[in-house]
Amino acid sequence: MRNRMVTIRTIGCVLISLCLPVVTLAAGQEPMSKDSQLTKIESEPSRFYVKYHQGKQQPVRELLQTKQLDILDSLDDLQVLVVAGTEDKLKQLEANDLIDYIEPEPIRQLYSQ
Repeated sequence: MRNRMVTIRTIGCVLISLCLPVVTLAAGQEPMSKDSQLTKIESEPSRFYVKYHQGKQQPVRELLQTKQLDILDSLDDLQVLVVAGTEDKLKQLEANDLIDYIEPEPIRQLYSQ
């Protein structure tokens, strides 16, 4: 009986010692609220996909630089540039013959949110 109590007590101490750091870590971190995530998203410049016609990447890059838009990434296989800037500046480019279309980058979230 005494050995069984010592074993149960040992297992209990081990479980507590394993769980305590996790609980302490979780208690020290404040979960992000949806409001703070939305504020962060709204404060950042909007990101857009700019699809250009084949062979027109360099002229489109020059056009975006003249409009003071930041080119964040290039998807060469798809003829797409990822651009950050205001929607107003990008709407001015929609009628340009070099550009096929412009669309906002989708906002991705985890399903658990």
